[in-house]
Amino acid sequence: MFLFDQDSRPGDLFAQGLISALERASKFSSKGVAAVGPRIMNPQSMKQTPFKLFNRLLGRTNRRFEGLRTEFKADFLITSGTLIPLSIIDAVGPMRDDYFIDNIDLEWCFRAKARGYDLVGSDASILYHAIGERSDHPWVRAGIIAQHNPSRSYYSSRNRVHLYGVDYAPLGWKLRDMPRFALKALWLMLSSAQRSSYFTSIRRGIRDARTLPK
Repeated sequence: MFLFDQDSRPGDLFAQGLISALERASKFSSKGVAAVGPRIMNPQSMKQTPFKLFNRLLGRTNRRFEGLRTEFKADFLITSGTLIPLSIIDAVGPMRDDYFIDNIDLEWCFRAKARGYDLVGSDASILYHAIGERSDHPWVRAGIIAQHNPSRSYYSSRNRVHLYGVDYAPLGWKLRDMPRFALKALWLMLSSAQRSSYFTSIRRGIRDARTLPK
């Protein structure tokens, strides 16, 4: 099963590239591959997004999967462009409806990894996709930070804070994301013309995180 956002643009031979990557990686996976994702390319900056491992101190990005040339280990894959075998949905479970509309992919990836499955990123396929909304701010254009409107920031804040409290979220991710979340919230509330709306949305999101079941 392929998943796509409406604003993503697959590169040439996209589907075949990921299907082949899944076949290659599955030969070296002990329990199985939960999902394979493409290399994400920001269409504004043409910057590539690395495949990350959250619990490593060093060498956290673009670590090859069992010696394969174009496949990499990952702890997280964005929804758009991801290939997921249908059997994995039965084993791991569906993505959470109550996480609408942000970090749904993050939670599912953490759940799959906690069950022993591998996540694999591949250079065999390219997906042109901008994470967040378009902006003229140089940090956003460079892909350093993703910016969402205040309404979206509510869901992002609520779901991230909820993930901090679940035991299957990697500790390394929690330790890195907590200060990152605080700095991004501060940046939005200080630099945006909609700072009051951001403050309200982020505060409500943090408060409502406790309403979601573990």
